[in-house]
Amino acid sequence: MGYDRISALPDCLMTEILLWLPTRDSVKTSVLSTRWRNLWLDVPGLDIKFLSSNANTITSFIKRFLEFNRDARLRKFKITYDTSKGHDPFGIREWIATAISRGAQHLDVVYTFVRYMSFKEFMPLDIYKSKTLVSLKLVEVGMSNPDFVVSLPCLKNMHLEKVTYSGKDPSFMEKLISGCPVLEDLTVFRSSDDNVLVLRVRSKSLKRFSVRSNRWSRIHSREFALEIDAPGLKYMKLGDQKSERIVVKNLRSLFMVDIDSIFNVGSNTNLEMKKDTIRDFLNGISCVRHMIVSQLTLEVLYRYLGSNIPMFNNLYRLEVSRIARLEHMLPDFLESFPNLKHLTLCVVYLPSSFWQCIMYLNHLNVEKHDGSIVPRCLLSTLECVEIREFTGEETRTKKKIMKQKKEPLMNVARYILVNSIVLKKLILILSPATNQISDIAKELLTIRKGLAEEPVVNVNGSVWDFPSHSSSPSPQSTFSKNLNSLVASIPLLHANTYNFYNLSVGDISDQDRVEAIGVCNRVVLSVDCRSCIFQAALNLTTSTSPQHREGYWRSTNCMFRYSDKPIFGVLETNPVFEALNPNKSTGDRDEFARLQIELLNGFRKRAAAGGSKRKYVQGSGPGPNSSTFFGAVMCTPDLSEKDCNDCLIFGFANATKGRTGLRWFCPSCSFQIQTNLRFFLHEYEYEPDPPSDQEPGLLDNWSQGVDKTVIILATVGSVVGFAIFIVCLYFILKRKQRKEKQRHEGKDVVENQIIDENVLRLDFDTIRLATDDFSPGNQLGEGGFGVVYKGVLDSGEEIAVKRLSMKSGQGDNEFINEVSLVAKLHHRNLVRLIGFCLEGQERLLIYDLFKNTSLDHFIFDNDRRMVLEWETRYKIIAGVARGLLYLHEDSRFKVIHRDLKASNVLLDDAMYPKISDFGMAKLFDTDQPCQTRFTSRVAGTYGYMAPEYAMNGKFSVKTDVFSFGVLVLEIITGKRNNWSPEDKSSLFLLSYVWKNWREGRVLNIVDPSLIQTRGLSDEIMKCIHIGLLCVQEKAESRPTMASVVLMLNASSFTLLRPSQPGFYPGDGESTSGSPPTMTLNSVTITKVDPR
Repeated sequence: MGYDRISALPDCLMTEILLWLPTRDSVKTSVLSTRWRNLWLDVPGLDIKFLSSNANTITSFIKRFLEFNRDARLRKFKITYDTSKGHDPFGIREWIATAISRGAQHLDVVYTFVRYMSFKEFMPLDIYKSKTLVSLKLVEVGMSNPDFVVSLPCLKNMHLEKVTYSGKDPSFMEKLISGCPVLEDLTVFRSSDDNVLVLRVRSKSLKRFSVRSNRWSRIHSREFALEIDAPGLKYMKLGDQKSERIVVKNLRSLFMVDIDSIFNVGSNTNLEMKKDTIRDFLNGISCVRHMIVSQLTLEVLYRYLGSNIPMFNNLYRLEVSRIARLEHMLPDFLESFPNLKHLTLCVVYLPSSFWQCIMYLNHLNVEKHDGSIVPRCLLSTLECVEIREFTGEETRTKKKIMKQKKEPLMNVARYILVNSIVLKKLILILSPATNQISDIAKELLTIRKGLAEEPVVNVNGSVWDFPSHSSSPSPQSTFSKNLNSLVASIPLLHANTYNFYNLSVGDISDQDRVEAIGVCNRVVLSVDCRSCIFQAALNLTTSTSPQHREGYWRSTNCMFRYSDKPIFGVLETNPVFEALNPNKSTGDRDEFARLQIELLNGFRKRAAAGGSKRKYVQGSGPGPNSSTFFGAVMCTPDLSEKDCNDCLIFGFANATKGRTGLRWFCPSCSFQIQTNLRFFLHEYEYEPDPPSDQEPGLLDNWSQGVDKTVIILATVGSVVGFAIFIVCLYFILKRKQRKEKQRHEGKDVVENQIIDENVLRLDFDTIRLATDDFSPGNQLGEGGFGVVYKGVLDSGEEIAVKRLSMKSGQGDNEFINEVSLVAKLHHRNLVRLIGFCLEGQERLLIYDLFKNTSLDHFIFDNDRRMVLEWETRYKIIAGVARGLLYLHEDSRFKVIHRDLKASNVLLDDAMYPKISDFGMAKLFDTDQPCQTRFTSRVAGTYGYMAPEYAMNGKFSVKTDVFSFGVLVLEIITGKRNNWSPEDKSSLFLLSYVWKNWREGRVLNIVDPSLIQTRGLSDEIMKCIHIGLLCVQEKAESRPTMASVVLMLNASSFTLLRPSQPGFYPGDGESTSGSPPTMTLNSVTITKVDPR
């Protein structure tokens, strides 16, 4: 009988896995091992959906779950109740109260088919005073107005959809939001019977806010209003069709706004008052940088304000969605965005039912611009325009209408091409019903008027359906359901750095199984990659053409492909798409083509050998007549090395040669070759040194009658002074040249790391825009390296930007060290490097942003330290230990951090630690595990430095162990390492802990908040013991990190007695000889948990 690997998994690991599954699937674990028959009862969460038809069974099931292990905490409680066949709530209210009392962190209560119910279930009042809730989602339920102050200190995410509020208190929502001091994400879906006339959102912590209501269908007689006051708000989505007034205040941090509101058009409000209200709203959001505007909103703004729309000087990206007629509005609208760089227009041909609002607006007089005036952004800043075409329900089967309605779209494209001077790229994405792609492309490419240089025109986004099945599946078939389920799961995928995803739904033997592959270009951010793949999947499955059993979609940034046949690791070269630059090469065409193929073949071999995560290579090579080719090749990573080679060879052989630019795609691979650097890395030139001051000349004239000796002395002195000046100038210039050489060498090293490690490179303008030109308000901290800023990328992704100080003598070395090192390290307890920027004198590192900042902000703050219960502190200690173990033993390189401290341990949303700041890190030879090195430059933070390192510059892995021990004792005591008691100022933290531990007064060591909530547990005692072992004076006495992780994961363990710590002032104790052992617990090790 074989070894049962599944049954060997520990229960704690299984329960953690099952926590993320629906409870129904958790119960099924009994089929895996008889030992797990009742394992689902230990899972700290409930995620269940039940119908009225099986309510009795489910009710009994939930009661058993809640009654079992009543003292255990719940991490999540999610319940979906289908009321289509009844409206008996079966005690849901009591269950929710129980979940809250047991410390639930995530609470979801969703009612469906509520339209059949005569009432809504009201939530218990306990929901307003939970100390543990982190996220709350309520759908189609009722909320009572509490007669006490709301207190939800940990709530970060709140979703309220079609919630009924009892009573007539207009300030109910304001009271609820004000009781959430750390709320970051708020979504409100206003129901038709919403009685809150004024929805006030006032929050200093809010970062994302979304509000919507039903699509405009009638004019509301009541005056609804929305007021937003959120100085930290980054993203706002307004889909509120009820509010006549939308008042915004203090939105100075707003980065992106999505507006789909009509301001209750047609109400009895005075026309001038309506105009003032809309204008004030636009002025309040004028600082925004990225805006999305819907068709109806644009019509309302245009009809009411015309050419008087306020200026948006900071806006650089604009998306106008669901536009059906925009030629007459576009010039006036663009005039308000003088610095616009990227414009996206989504053209939709909507059914007539959507035009009732527009019919009302037609009677308004619009003040228009002079039609001969071209908007400023077209003349100076607009570089990229993207026009997307989609169709509405009414034209789904009317392809003749589609052909007739191409003219407005082409008019927009012509207008932009003719009038834009700085346009670099025009992207036209047509609907699947369009069969004139080649004709449209040719027409656009013939337009030249008004352009400084020929734009790059991309016409893509077409759908190909493989003809392997003649019939399409019905919408209710198992295959269609599997396909829709697969598409819906794409936004939930875990982001990865290599931008490749494979998915499947259904059993392997099932004929309705769906397999899918999604892949993005290397330069696309992970969050944008998932969005691109999701949009491609939606285009395939919700387009005007019916679903097929196989489909393929290719866009500029990503590819998505699905099939009812196995496609993972299967080569597919059909269909093929080519985009050619119309300019032909000059000179010897055969030589031109030979050099192209030579460059691409070199890339092909490297890409094919790229491994199972990424098969991508880009670079440059020599072209004819001293020109340069820039190329890139890519295969889907699931291909074998042979299939990747075969696919690219097929593409090279069949693609048209002799063009200055070519892009070729098929489902399994793609490549491009260009003579235009725009598609690849930019080259940067350093500014020359400023000219030195003019050399002082000798005196021209001497006064007559001056003594000859004086003349000689003056002459000699001048000559000597001039000589000294020349010598000094020589050394100054020499030093500048050396620094410039070192800086260039550093630049070359980093650029080599880009190719080797696939680190994203961002341009300086993008980072400067993301950090608001490195605004002091975005500054997060400052150290020897430079300053760290908070930023927001165009995608909305929040980042931390570390900017090298130009005055730092060691800055370049630290920059090169950190980029080259962190790019090679991948561990869940190490910070992730997103990318870097190297431009001129600027050196920038871009990391993930952690909203909880660093550990020192918690353990050394009297108020925030109370949030750190022992379980959280222990999780941080164990996580840092695992991260150091990876650096010392498990990574490709043996790394010594040398600067581990509380401020270099970042905390994510779940309080998991991430070790950061590798500027001081050193690589060791992996073949010499006990190797020790010396340095004349001792760098780091005193208090965390080991004695042998601080005194003699001697460092090894035991140097990090000492720093770890100091950190552990800081976490347990809540005090900094330089702290000293008032009565004994000669003792610092390590000496204080050591002295009290030896004397048996452990209560003096532990943070009082831990004693109050947990008491003095064996686990706390063990961590104090481990910390003292790590800070021993002699390096050879300290344990390795492997031993530390083993001790932390052990249920019980025999620990050595520690000797005195480093820098201990001494009290007469002898530390010579072998110390005796002592047992922390009464038994030796009996169980070791996996790390």
